[in-house]
Amino acid sequence: MSHNASNCLKFCIADWPPYTIFKTWSPPYKVAGSTVDVVNIIAEKLGICYTVVRASDNDWGTALPNGSWSGTLGMLNRGEADMSAVVYSVTDKRKQAVDFSEPVHVDELTIGYLRPVLESDMAGFVKPYTLSMWGVLLAAILIACAVLSCLQNAYDAIRPSDEREGAATASHLENLKSSTLWVFSILLAQSNSWEVKARFLAGIWLLMVFVVATVYRSNLMAMLISPKVKLPFDSLEELSLTDITVWAPTGSLFHDAMNEAAPDTPLASVRKQVSLSNFSPNVMFDFFAGKWGLTSMRGTLIYYLNLGFSKYGFCKHYVMSKGFFRTTSLSLAFPKNSTLKPKVDKIILRLRESGIIEHLFRSRVSNATECLKPVGVESSSVERPLELGDFYGVFIVYVVGIALASLSFLLEFVVACGRTTSQTE
Repeated sequence: MSHNASNCLKFCIADWPPYTIFKTWSPPYKVAGSTVDVVNIIAEKLGICYTVVRASDNDWGTALPNGSWSGTLGMLNRGEADMSAVVYSVTDKRKQAVDFSEPVHVDELTIGYLRPVLESDMAGFVKPYTLSMWGVLLAAILIACAVLSCLQNAYDAIRPSDEREGAATASHLENLKSSTLWVFSILLAQSNSWEVKARFLAGIWLLMVFVVATVYRSNLMAMLISPKVKLPFDSLEELSLTDITVWAPTGSLFHDAMNEAAPDTPLASVRKQVSLSNFSPNVMFDFFAGKWGLTSMRGTLIYYLNLGFSKYGFCKHYVMSKGFFRTTSLSLAFPKNSTLKPKVDKIILRLRESGIIEHLFRSRVSNATECLKPVGVESSSVERPLELGDFYGVFIVYVVGIALASLSFLLEFVVACGRTTSQTE
């Protein structure tokens, strides 16, 4: 409800999607957003009109060394505006400059960043099992080969003499070779004609291989159908271990808290990675381009997820699953001792308790639902077709196997030629 009448109230405003969104960046300002919708309802209920004004420095407002305030908070503090048409994060420092209404929203700070993209993985075929599991499997193979060979040797030693005379007795080395070949043949689901004497051990090995192979195939299929994606960071501690830059608005709750944070806290650890400036359209463009992460209230980042999904048709960004400064109140601001505040508080309470404020917010972020699911769960994350790179690891194993087999053949050929030459001489 914006009029040019001289008797209209002045409401100061700053750009903070989706609460307030500038449609024009020069006077007369045209604004929209869920908070503007709430302010319009308040103005209608109170029977007032208002004009929108903006701080000359395009700043939310920070405390200056001389005790005054800049930005829109400074306008309210000096009485140049009757009320804000934008919500502020309520802090003790800001309470010294202005009065705040009943909370319009209760939110938390968090960070959004580019969503990781599923890529081919050369080592994907070994990931159904952990490294320790592969180690246990290797140990089981070695033990099976050794025990099976020892049992075969023992069987040959205790055979009746008439059976030993009727058939050639294999040497210990030959039994070891036959046992190893049989163990690996069963593991790779290949047939083997060697007659195993230790049938109890052979049965245990067959059962174990069946379980291992079944679980391996199931895990591999699950990884292909629903792949797990590793996020660049999901907490301030993880962010501090990266070289990712995040943007934060000057004078914001995050800015003030970061400056006051003790040296050994997570907030202080990311201080060198934070880029500070006033909000402008370029901030949003750079965020979508992946230049930096964005620090803001979760509601704002949900709005950007909504914009991204509406524009690209898929989720380009994600938001940290757990925020910080939880239960932060977002309220309208007034000059100190404003007579308008009690009237506005009553209307805000009724709008909030009836769910109208939440409805106005949700109506502007309806396309963000898919992007709020955990990364890897949303439907768009499972549509990547297999690429050639997914098979590089298997190809490498195959090539190495062929190379080893060729080397073994050459060695056997050289040994055989040497024996033939010595027998001829």
